[in-house]
Formats: sequence, structure tokens, C-alpha cells
Amino acid sequence: MEGALPHSVVPQGTVPLTGEMEEVLPNAVVPQGTVALDTLSPAKLAGFSTKTNKSAGGTQTAALNRTFESQLEEIYMILAEGRESASCRALLDGSYPFTFQYKKRKCTGGAIHIAALQTDGELLEQLLDLQADINFECRYMTFEKEGRAQPIHLAVQGCLENVQLLINAGADVNARVKVDGADHFCPLHDAVFFRDVDMVQYLLEKGASVNALNLDRMTPLHVAAKMGASEVAELLVRNEADTELRDESNRSALEVAVESGVFPQRRLYLLAKFRIGDIMIVSEHCPSATTEFIRNLLCDYAGAESADQVAHKTNVADELQTEENLTVEHWIALLDNTPDAADYLLEILTVEPDEDSVYYHPLPNQAILKDLRADYNTDDSWKCDTETGDRAKAWPAWHDRLAPGARAVRKGRRMSHAPSNRLAHIVKLQNQRTNQQKYVDSRDLQPVHMRQLRLKGIVCPEVLQALSETKYVEIFRSPAVTAILTYCWDAFVLRWYLLQLLHRILELLVLSAWTYSKSQEFNGKQVPFWQRRISWTFMFESAVRDTYIEAFQAYGFCIQLQNPRSYFGNGGNYIDVAVISIFNVVVGRALYSGQFSLDEEEELFAVLVFVRWFQMLFALRAFKLGMIGVKGIIPILHSVKKIGGMGIICTFVFAGFWHAFMILDNGVEGPYKILVGTVKLLFMVDGDGIVQVLKLGNRGDSLGNGDYITLASLMIAVIIFCISLLNLFIAVHGRAYSEAHIHATNLFLQERAAICVHCMVQPKLPMCCNHDSGSTDSTGTGGTGRRMWQLGYLIVSVLAFGGWILCIVIEDCPAIIPALLLSLAFYLFNGLLLERPWMNEDICQRSYLWWCAPTSRQYGISGEAEQAQMVEDMAERLVRLEKSLEELRQTAHAQGRPQTRGGRPLGNTRLGKFQS
Repeated sequence: MEGALPHSVVPQGTVPLTGEMEEVLPNAVVPQGTVALDTLSPAKLAGFSTKTNKSAGGTQTAALNRTFESQLEEIYMILAEGRESASCRALLDGSYPFTFQYKKRKCTGGAIHIAALQTDGELLEQLLDLQADINFECRYMTFEKEGRAQPIHLAVQGCLENVQLLINAGADVNARVKVDGADHFCPLHDAVFFRDVDMVQYLLEKGASVNALNLDRMTPLHVAAKMGASEVAELLVRNEADTELRDESNRSALEVAVESGVFPQRRLYLLAKFRIGDIMIVSEHCPSATTEFIRNLLCDYAGAESADQVAHKTNVADELQTEENLTVEHWIALLDNTPDAADYLLEILTVEPDEDSVYYHPLPNQAILKDLRADYNTDDSWKCDTETGDRAKAWPAWHDRLAPGARAVRKGRRMSHAPSNRLAHIVKLQNQRTNQQKYVDSRDLQPVHMRQLRLKGIVCPEVLQALSETKYVEIFRSPAVTAILTYCWDAFVLRWYLLQLLHRILELLVLSAWTYSKSQEFNGKQVPFWQRRISWTFMFESAVRDTYIEAFQAYGFCIQLQNPRSYFGNGGNYIDVAVISIFNVVVGRALYSGQFSLDEEEELFAVLVFVRWFQMLFALRAFKLGMIGVKGIIPILHSVKKIGGMGIICTFVFAGFWHAFMILDNGVEGPYKILVGTVKLLFMVDGDGIVQVLKLGNRGDSLGNGDYITLASLMIAVIIFCISLLNLFIAVHGRAYSEAHIHATNLFLQERAAICVHCMVQPKLPMCCNHDSGSTDSTGTGGTGRRMWQLGYLIVSVLAFGGWILCIVIEDCPAIIPALLLSLAFYLFNGLLLERPWMNEDICQRSYLWWCAPTSRQYGISGEAEQAQMVEDMAERLVRLEKSLEELRQTAHAQGRPQTRGGRPLGNTRLGKFQS
């Protein structure tokens, strides 16, 4: 069956009577359950004659049956003449021609081909006893090419007895169909195409080549993948079918299976290996099946019934990187396509670390720890070097940072928590500073577990950006993701962000002091000139700082991350650019006037101050702050994002009423007064707004009762906008707030991820120590040259800050000079705080993420808090379930199908009874 794919697929259960079935079996598409005419031997067709005669093609089928039956009678008559007759000899060597249908093509062959198409082996056995030629080829034309097939190719379509007879008689189990003299498919391709498991098993037992290639370089496994024959595919794989072979389109069997769409998704793992390349193939074509695919692969690789039995093992994580290099880019792609699969992949890659020496230094199981701690270094195992003889240097310094107190000596008298505890606490602090703890109080220790993420280079801007933009907020429940954000925040982002927060506070203090001083001018007091210079220089530095931070943020997203959509698609960035522009105008006008008065443009200055207070509140979203941060700012912030549609609707409806009211007013009061009155009426339901609408265009009596037109306008406006639209707006916002409140912790971590991205795209100070030969530890943070450059920058920044103060005192000094000195000081401080713990990007890409965390969530948590957490989790699950049911109802309604689940109407489900 060669040729191209047919463009139409025969529906299940039909018996096609026209058209050609292609000779290239892998390229023919016949859905499971289809009974095609060309797949039936002529003897089988006799059984279908009664049914097919009732169809439109009944006459053609009956004619075929009559022709085939007449040829059978002719063969039996010739055999009755005896072997010595000339006709019988011609029948046995194939020179006595017969015409028949084979795969919708008119073929010319011998009696042995007619016998091979029979459903029983009686005739074939008789011919073989008379030594008929088992290699005699029938001929046919396909796409203007000559095809030749042996009897075994015809027999393999469904009669196992005929195949057995032919092979026992010496037929080649790997015989090839010829197309213009070139080798094409073999009997195993045919058997796989027709999903005949028994036939495939028999051919394999008789030595059929399981990896035979046809002209399209398709193996029997490719055919099984295209036809969705999972049982046959499993049999082939058990018999060492090569899943790596590729067809002429460079597709593996797995790629053929996912592209065809008929192979059972739950069994795709049969065609794959436990590696990231195959996972990405399934993720691209079958996103919904990727997580189950990974689980099945994991079970198959480890030989376990449950994937959870083998997860968190180092050998499993290493296997993913054995044949292909598992990179961060793979995980980011998974997070974009199938976030639940990316979450599960992190779970697999999270392992209990290996130990260099279990005898000397096992993993700590206790430490002085209350929250998760993380570290990022190039060590792939928990190291200990006791051969040097110096036990103080036997462990890397990061061991103590990650699990403080884990290797401290616990002997001698227990430290007491009596009143003398203050002295003991001072001793403990001194020991911690010298990193030479002699002993610890066992009551300060608690059970911990150590984990490692076996994925190099996970701490990078690309990962943080993907986390900040994902809609799958459940990913932040992953300990690995929590460890990534904890490490970034504690290692370098927190210091930088605190400086920005401090700068915001100082900015507001300066603006408040300026406003207060200006208010005193009404009492005859003038703002001192030195105060004007200080305020202006600080505002100049703020404007410069905001400008270059925003510029480098745009540069980082567009050039470094090559994702301009993330920057230009964020509406908050446009607000920032507008505020920065206003800031620069205010500062520029003050410099141009020479009086350094910040409120030269009072309107712009008022807008600037107003926005700055909101930005200060927005900056607090990075901190938990109890009910103010995680449970307060975060839900409000994200609920506002989800009501944009309602805001647009309200805007258009409001504009419609305003326009209508102006028409009724006919220019009596003007658009501005009508706008104010419309706001009072629609948003505040104020009496003045009601009176103004009733009296539009001086309508009605002198008492302001209006006429029927203004009264109707008032009633319509109140019913549509005030009662309906605003209440709907409140309901939508309340639901969005409830959902955001449930996911508050996850959304809080996502906000931190966004802040970490902004931090990592900011410019660092140039360090001439990347090639420093000084000593470094496993984190790459050492180096004498690096520390010397950092110290030099710090000295320059301090001198610049001192120069700012000195130039402010000198009144003759141009104000631009101290402003530039202050800007330089803040720039150097920013750059120093932006320095990464690692020395260069190469070390970062070779590092692993480690973390240590308490083993029990209940440690230090009261029973009431634990119960509240359980209630919150249950509420979250109910919200998800209600959302899923609503989507199911909408889908069923859109498709016009009854709303059922598992054969029962949705209203009869257990959840429906519970809610009712």
C-alpha cells in the first residue's frame, strides 16, 4: 500500500466500497473499528454479501463474489485433473493467471494468491502439498508504479492459519513488497496495520525484523503509533523495537503518535524514554496528558506501581539528564505549556542530597531553624573534608549558613532558660559571630530536612520572569519555588529593595516638609534658601534614579530577556513613565527658575505627591505585614486587576448618561456642571445631582420637580446605573477579592518574583575581579580583588555623599554639582547592593539550589491556627470545584448537549445535593 495519505477518514463502522487503500501501510489511515472492503479476502466478502447488497454498492460486491467463486471452482477442477496435467503444472508454477482484488487494486497472480486470501487453509494446504511456488509474486499498478506482493503478504491480512502454512513451507517471514523493484513493507507492517496482536506475536516468534524499514523509513512501531494500536505497540517494545528510529520526516514513533491523535494518551509512555526530550514532545502536542505521561514514565523506569515511591531520589533526577541535557529552558517551556507538569518535574528533581562521607558528616536532622533557608553553590553533595586534620575547616561555610547549629557540640551541662539565660544568650551570640559554637541548647534545635534541586542554573532572571507571569499560582506551593524566591530575596534582593523603600520614605518626608514650609508663607515666613537647595537636590537625585531604573528595566526585558511584550504589555509601566516624566518636569522647572521652588507647576506637583503616596503603599506589597500585606494589599491589588471589564462597562454607560444629560440641558449650565451633577447622581446618589437632572434645560416648575422627560431620565439612570450596574460591580469585585484572598500567599510570592526580576535586570557595578586568582569557596563569592573593588566603590560613595553636604553649605556652589554628587552616591550604593553572591555567570549556571526547612508544619503553630488553615484550604477547594462545574455547564450549554457527569444530570451529583 504505497502512496500518499488519503485526505478523508472512513467513519467507524462503515464499509467503504470505493476509493483505493494505499499500498504504504504506514501512510494509510483507517480508524479503529472500520471494516474496509480491501482488508477482507474474497471468501470473507461472501459473508458480507447479504448486508452489502442492501447498500448502494451491493451490486459491485455481488459481482466480485461471483468472479471469485468462479475462479475457485476453476482451481478445484484443474486440481482434480491431477498433478501430471499441463494445466495443473501451470497452476502450481503460477503461469496459469487469475485476476482478483487486493487492497482495492486489480491484481494478476496465481492460484496460490487466491488460496492465501481464503479464510481457511484447506486450499492453500492442498497447493503446498503439490509444491506450489510460495515466492510467486502477484502484480498490480499503484500510482503508475508496478507493485509486487508474495502470498504471505496477502495471507497476513487476517488468516493466521495460512501464514503458518506458508512459513512452515519456507516462506520468508521478512519478505518485502516491491514497488518498481525497490523493497517496501514486510508482513509485520501489514499485521501491525490491521492490529492483529496474535499475528504480530507469531511473526515475531518466527524471526520477523521488529525494526524493518519501508520506503518511508517507517518501522512497524511507527505504524502502530499512527494507527493508535497501543497493545501492538507494547508487544513490539517488549520485543526490543527501537523507539529512537526516525522516518523520512525525522519523526520518532512518539512524535507520530502525538501528531496522529488516535494513540491512547495514557499509554504514550510505551513509545518514550524517561528523558526531557520526550516529555517536551508530549507537552507540545498533548498538554493535558503531560503530567500523567511523566508519572507513567517514572513508574516504567523504576518498575514501581506508584510514581511517589521513586520520586525524590537522586538516581531518578540524574536519569533525566543522562541522554539529554535538562536545562532551565526546558522547565520554562513546560511552565508555559503545561504548568502542572512543570510543578511535578520540580517534585521529581527535588532530592535528598548525597553525602560525601556518611560516617563523618551525615545530613543534619536538627538545626536552629524556624523558617526555610536556602543556599546556591556548585557543590553537588553534602561535603566534609576531615583528612586535612583541621576540623574547623572540614565543612564549607555555607553548611553553617544553611543549617545553623547542626554541627555544634551538644555535651556538658544543658543551658538553662532561667533568669541567668541572658548571660548564656550573650555567650551564644559571641560563639555564632566567631563561627565556633562550643555547644547549643537542645531546646533551640528542631527537626529539619535537607533538600537539593538537581537542576543547574535555576536562579536566573528567565525563571523568575516565568514565575512572575504564570497564571498557575499553585506552582508557588512547591518547596523548590519557595526556596528559589527565599534565596533570591535573602541573598541580594532584600537589601536593594530596602534601600528603595528607604528612599521612598525620605522622598515623602522631603515633600511633606516642603508642603509644610510653603504653608507657613501665609504667616509671613519664607522657606530658607538652603532648605530649597537641599529639597531640590534630593528631588533631582530621585528623578535621575527613577529614570535610569526604569530605563534599565525596559532594556533588561527587551534586550536581556528578549521579551518586550512583558514590559510594554504591563500597564503599570506606562504609569511609572508618566510619573517619571512629571517628576523631571517639576525638577527642571525649579532649576530653570533659579529659585529651586518645587511647586512652580502646582497641578503637576499635586499629581506627583498624590501618586507618590500610592507608590509607597504599593511598595509594601513585598512584605508579609500580617493582615496589612499578604491578607490586605495583595488581595486588593489582584482583585482590582480582575474587574477591568466592569470598569470599562461603567465608563461607557456613564459617558452615555452624561452625553444624554447635556443634550437635555441644551447648553444652559454647560458640560462641566452637567459632569459634576452626573457624578453626584450616579456614583454618590446625592440630592444636588438629583435636582440638577430634574431641572435640565430649566424644565419643570419653579420648585425643581422637572417634567416627565427629566423624571424618566432620572428613573432610568438610577435603575440602570445606581441599582443594577454598581451592585453588579460590587458583586464582581467581592468575588474577585475572595478568590485573591484565598490565593493571597501564592500571589504574595508571585509579587516577590516580579520584584526579583526587576532587581536582576538592573545594572551592576563593573568589577575587575571576574578573573581574580584569589581564593574562592564553593559559592564563588571569595576573591581578594572583588572585595577590594567593593571597598573602593563604598569609599567613593561615602566621599560623594560628604561632598553633597559640603556643596550645600557653600551657597556660591551651583546646585547642580551637589545634585550630581548625591546621584553618584546613591548609584554606587545601589550597585553595591545589587552584587550577586556568586562571582560570575558561569558559576551561577553551574550551581545547585539547596534548602533546609522544618520537617513539620505544625511545629510552633497553635491548634486554632492549624484549624483555620484547614478551613481556608477547604474553602479554596470548594471555590475551584464550583468554578469547574460552572465551566462544564457553559460548555455543555454551548454544545447543546445535556449537562451530565458520569451518566447523571449535574443537579443529581453529590455536590448538588449537598448545596441544595
